[in-house]
Amino acid sequence: MKEIIHLLFCLAVCASCSGPEEASVPVLAPLTETRQIKELTPYVESVTFVPLEETDGDILIYLTKVLPTPDGGFIVRDVRGKIVKYDAGGKFVCAIGRKGRGNGEYLSVRDIALSEDGKSVLVLHLGGVSVYETATGKFLHKTEIPQ
Repeated sequence: MKEIIHLLFCLAVCASCSGPEEASVPVLAPLTETRQIKELTPYVESVTFVPLEETDGDILIYLTKVLPTPDGGFIVRDVRGKIVKYDAGGKFVCAIGRKGRGNGEYLSVRDIALSEDGKSVLVLHLGGVSVYETATGKFLHKTEIPQ
């Protein structure tokens, strides 16, 4: 499932990068390409509870995605679109961007992913894909996606 979501995200990004001479965009039908599973045992080795450190009274609510990072930490996204990096023990490391309309900010987060090497966090949001450094949360660049 994780591989399918990653593939769909990559296809969406690649399709957005095509030049004007390329008119064909692949049609994606993710519901027909996925399967429902009832048993996670073949896919999950273990489950560990990690309490997350709260910062500045800003509490994460209803986590929608958790990405493990190469350094043993993880990046989480909540239902409001807040994206935060924690170390393996749940200690706050950094925020990844923030909501807004300025440079390096995003509106209406749709999904997050890590680059293949794990050094960048890709944030798919209304209007584009913003890329941040995984270690520091520093904004690197944005690729616009036309509406």
